[in-house]
Amino acid sequence: YVKTLGQPGQFETVEDFKAKLREHNEIEKKTENAAKHRAAITDKIIEASTMELPQIMIDSELGQMWAQMEEDIKRAELKMDDYLSHIKKTREELEAEWTPAAASRAKLQLILNEIAKAEDITPDAAKVEEQVKELKERFKDADETRVKLYVASVLMNEEVMKLLEASA
Repeated sequence: YVKTLGQPGQFETVEDFKAKLREHNEIEKKTENAAKHRAAITDKIIEASTMELPQIMIDSELGQMWAQMEEDIKRAELKMDDYLSHIKKTREELEAEWTPAAASRAKLQLILNEIAKAEDITPDAAKVEEQVKELKERFKDADETRVKLYVASVLMNEEVMKLLEASA
């Protein structure tokens, strides 16, 4: 039976299946622990910082959150209005719930940008180009400049987080 699971040839015996399952569980646990550690670091950074955020930054984060939600709903072959009626909320109610998270995300991004500037951290240009190419292949209508900015930001944030994790 285990031979029929997964990709052809992936599991040959029950022992092989159990070993792969244990390996997968270990990887998942390490990933989960790393995410918790990273969240604890970012939570402390946000708590320790006091700043006034312009509303436009919070609105920008809310816009990104909406775009992600709409993409997820579209992928699930649902309609936003149907989803909202299912959860018995309006767009305004959902946005009000999201606003504190959007403010935290905006704060964190400002802080990460400042750390990157202070530590002279920039994303690897070759990696940026490689990932932009991959995303443009998947999302052919995407604006290349926006994709490049997004990829550069994600890669820079990752490098800053590695620095913070190493010093935590």
